[in-house]
Amino acid sequence: MVEGVNIDFFDVVIEAFLLEMPSRLESLRSALARGDAAAVRAQAQSMKSGGVFIGIGRFAGLCRELEALALTGDTAGAGGLVSEIEAEYARVEQDLWRRLGR
Repeated sequence: MVEGVNIDFFDVVIEAFLLEMPSRLESLRSALARGDAAAVRAQAQSMKSGGVFIGIGRFAGLCRELEALALTGDTAGAGGLVSEIEAEYARVEQDLWRRLGR
């Protein structure tokens, strides 16, 4: 246990992250399909922040890469990175639900 921190708080944050991710991933795919680099960047930034906060480094790193790519205004070639993000999320999702006892 982290001194002075209620571990239940982390579980609440993890659950919120898990419950939000399907719609975030859908919004990310939609923004990518529209070629909306600003929306792709915003989704990637939000997903990165959540990943950093709960400690899923590879996921956060992939989101950081996508954020940087979208910052250039160009989403060409981002589809492969989005697929990697989705695959990494699918990998960690099960572990996170297990941590919550589900």
